[in-house]
Amino acid sequence: MRKFAFLTAAALSVTGICLGLAADDAAPAKKTTAPAPAKATTTKPATKAAKPGEKPAKPAEPADAEKAPANQEDDVPAKYSADEAAIRKANESLLKAYASDDAAAVAEHFTQDGEYVNSNGALFHGRAAIQGSLTAFFADHPGCELQAVLHDLRFVSPTVAIVEGTTTVIHKPDSSETTCHFTAVYNKTDDKWLLASVRDRLHIAKPAHENQLEQLSFLIGDWVNEDSDSVVSFSCQPTPNGKFLIREFTMHAHGQEVLSGTERIGWDPLSNKLRAWIFDSEGGFADGTWTREGDNWVMRLTGVSAEGEMASGTSIYKVVNDHSITWQAVDHVIGGVASPDSPELTLVRKSPHPVDHDEKTADDNAEKPSKKD
Repeated sequence: MRKFAFLTAAALSVTGICLGLAADDAAPAKKTTAPAPAKATTTKPATKAAKPGEKPAKPAEPADAEKAPANQEDDVPAKYSADEAAIRKANESLLKAYASDDAAAVAEHFTQDGEYVNSNGALFHGRAAIQGSLTAFFADHPGCELQAVLHDLRFVSPTVAIVEGTTTVIHKPDSSETTCHFTAVYNKTDDKWLLASVRDRLHIAKPAHENQLEQLSFLIGDWVNEDSDSVVSFSCQPTPNGKFLIREFTMHAHGQEVLSGTERIGWDPLSNKLRAWIFDSEGGFADGTWTREGDNWVMRLTGVSAEGEMASGTSIYKVVNDHSITWQAVDHVIGGVASPDSPELTLVRKSPHPVDHDEKTADDNAEKPSKKD
């Protein structure tokens, strides 16, 4: 009985055991992302710990004394305030020259051997080359406006500063926009801050989590598949903020509930995939991905059964219409033992439960105060 219920529910890929994102698919994402958080967590706490300071660390505090008045760690130290103002003024001057389509004036903001790498990766080395590229651009795109936001400005020495920010070119006459992230290196020569290097990188807006989850909106609602022996049902709803879909599923066999659980579906911005995390009432759990293949949605999962056996599998969903979907479980393996593929079965959307007239009347009467009262 238990195995029958387990396999039937597994065919729906909602038990936490019909699985399928292979471990070697998941591993690269973890290996790629792990170093970055580690770096952040080891560096930041060390900086903050020095402020409250343990007694042995107190001799190092004078080095941070200049930053103490600042609210943020990347605030420019007071001794560089005049240089910061000069760099910001140079940036404003460059934007003004750009708005005038003055290639020579823009190029004057670079050192003689400065370099510019555009968003396509093309390198222009030297002030003359930079001016030439700007002259050609202004000829093809007259009247453009350049906007810049400086997100971070830091000094690595009294004569070198690094600026991070974004630029937006507003094209005429349609007012279309091109946004880039940039990194600029300023050098101070003869008391004048000039650009030694500028590198642009196109800003690619990532779709919101809600927009990605919209692809699985067909799951939202209450669904059921039933026959003479079993009933499998699930209810799917978005979380209040729309960042996840939650599926609650239940399996009944011969009138008895034998399995239930929860699936959470969300967008993984690191792997650019729709991910699923599943937990069943018996203690099984899994994770995997949802991907679209032609007219089908495919969920591949890997995980562990309640008995501690490795499991994997794939489920195929297809939208028939607004009120029915089909599914089929394939490549299902538990503890190294393969199970036959399931037949293609149909789930139907449950209609809202109609309110019985007599029940409604009874409820209404219950809410009314008695005349005797």
